[in-house]
Amino acid sequence: MTIGEIEDEEETPIEGSRDENAPSKIPNAADPVRINRARQRASFAADQRADFWQKVMSEPLGRMVMWEVLISMHTFEERFASTPAGFPHPEATWFQAGEKAAGWRLYDALRKAAFVEVHTMHTELDPYFVTEKKTTRRSRHGR
Repeated sequence: MTIGEIEDEEETPIEGSRDENAPSKIPNAADPVRINRARQRASFAADQRADFWQKVMSEPLGRMVMWEVLISMHTFEERFASTPAGFPHPEATWFQAGEKAAGWRLYDALRKAAFVEVHTMHTELDPYFVTEKKTTRRSRHGR
């Protein structure tokens, strides 16, 4: 077996493996055509993601579901866990911090793709943004 045959063997993926249908490979940094093609693919994928979030957030149901997901991840809360005896529980606190971080990543993706719709979601569903309708008091004399 020669060195050339070994290199060919290494590049050929094993049948049925994940690498057999790899979606993308690292472009050759010396080939400007392949680099340009990789940039175009990345730009197209980013546009598709933004379009997806835009469509989700454009509908009231989509905004409500995304708000529920963000709230269930405690995205806008600071949480510190404690044991039943009242002592700090660092592992649970770190778990909750990770949950919040994942929620913030989702929230940032939403804000980048559909900033106006995220604001609309807050005005519709966020208790800090929702304004109560003020009732006017009638005077005693009927005026």
